Amino acid sequence: MVEHFFPDELSRLFNECFRVLKPGGGMRLVVPSLLNAIIAYRENRSDWFYDSFPRHFDSLGGRFSNFVFCEGQHRTAFDFGYLDEVLRKAGFSQVEESAEGKSRLYGNDVPPFEPTDMELPHSLYVEAFK
Repeated sequence: MVEHFFPDELSRLFNECFRVLKPGGGMRLVVPSLLNAIIAYRENRSDWFYDSFPRHFDSLGGRFSNFVFCEGQHRTAFDFGYLDEVLRKAGFSQVEESAEGKSRLYGNDVPPFEPTDMELPHSLYVEAFK
């Protein structure tokens, strides 16, 4: 849900997350992947994008915009570098890219989010530790 915040709101949110975590504690973030959306767009893969959520578009540009901006509901978009930057500014010392079904935080009990057979996932998985 962090893609629904403006940058100044993200800063306050992540600062608070860092404050309330015990030393060594962590959190897992799953956000839409800006990088994978760009790759799918550059490869002309309109089928990668949702075809009707939140609005139906036939064009590649419409589908890309629909995924990234979600009809104005998304206030920011993340690749790993950007998410790493804002988390480290909040004080997190370890920020790691993760994946579906893989988690240092949850171990083998990581909650599922999307199908694991996707070659180009819709989501970016990141874990940050205090």
